[in-house]
Amino acid sequence: MFIRSLGNVTASLSSTLSAALLKIDRRALGQLNPYLKRLQVLLDRKISTEKAWGAFRDEVGSQLMNRSTRMFVDGCALGGSPDRVGEIAAGYAMDTALMRDRRAVTAAPFAFLIIPLHFAMTGLTVFVMEIMIAFNDRISTAADQLAAQSGGAGLSIAQSLPVFRGQDLTLMGYLTLATLISMTISNALAPKVALGGMPLIPRCTGPLHA
Repeated sequence: MFIRSLGNVTASLSSTLSAALLKIDRRALGQLNPYLKRLQVLLDRKISTEKAWGAFRDEVGSQLMNRSTRMFVDGCALGGSPDRVGEIAAGYAMDTALMRDRRAVTAAPFAFLIIPLHFAMTGLTVFVMEIMIAFNDRISTAADQLAAQSGGAGLSIAQSLPVFRGQDLTLMGYLTLATLISMTISNALAPKVALGGMPLIPRCTGPLHA
């Protein structure tokens, strides 16, 4: 809304962006109002247009606002019609904001789903490992009892088969631990990856997208 309004006012008055800023209704822009006041002050003091708009973008802190206003200001500086350039830049900002909202709607249920899914996967992994450990202990105990009762007669044939011998599950335990750690890390990062965006760039919503 801000970029489209500024472009239309600039084209209607056939004036500069600085003069058009005085004519737009800032009360309808909500959160942008204080930032626009400081931008107007910088422009009134004859500070470089590029530096003034750069300070405005830094204060707002929105990457979308950064791209759309840069598109608008540079387009007007290169001789483009302000209303047409404003319409294109505003359309870009609106489409990007809508796509972000759709992605957020899609990622929100995924974030709730990943929690029970993580507990189910880790619980199943630990359950299978405990079964293997219990089964291995039972085989070792049965082999010891058979050796004690038979005095070792015929036991050599049974021990030659791997299924009748206790196994060392140390490596299996390390692999299970590594699997649990990797699943915990990946499941913790999955909602953020599904949501997308750059974590170092603040996400601004509402009027700042317009």
